[in-house]
Amino acid sequence: MSDDPLVKIRDWLDRVAAIKMPTEIRMGRGNGDGERQPLSPREKIEQLESYLLLTAEARQLAHSAQLAAYDALFDCRVEMEQGWENYLSGSRAKATGPQIEEAKRKAHPETFAKGQRLDWLVKRLGEQIRRLEQDDAAASRVYTLITGA
Repeated sequence: MSDDPLVKIRDWLDRVAAIKMPTEIRMGRGNGDGERQPLSPREKIEQLESYLLLTAEARQLAHSAQLAAYDALFDCRVEMEQGWENYLSGSRAKATGPQIEEAKRKAHPETFAKGQRLDWLVKRLGEQIRRLEQDDAAASRVYTLITGA
């Protein structure tokens, strides 16, 4: 794996996004001839337990990735605070937010682009965390219904 935080974070996001509720719980197991056999309650419980552990691990990974993205984003913002004033047309005192952002983009185009990408990754990781929490809650409800606990 690369040392580039963007590559690592994107890899972690891809891994987390690929986690889905096992379809066998709802649809049963395929028997090779196109038909599906329902799972026994014990098989469903085993699948749900595995899935609940997987989602807990995935949420931890997503939180770690989001923290790494925030950390790298902070570094980008610190770097962009240097030297952007030279790219302003007019006085800094009268500059608007969009003018300042454009000056920072011009002063540090690569860092600015990296910051945009990191901001996007932070948001996508947050979406995945929320999705996994919702999936976990649904799996937990099914587990409770099956076990009666």
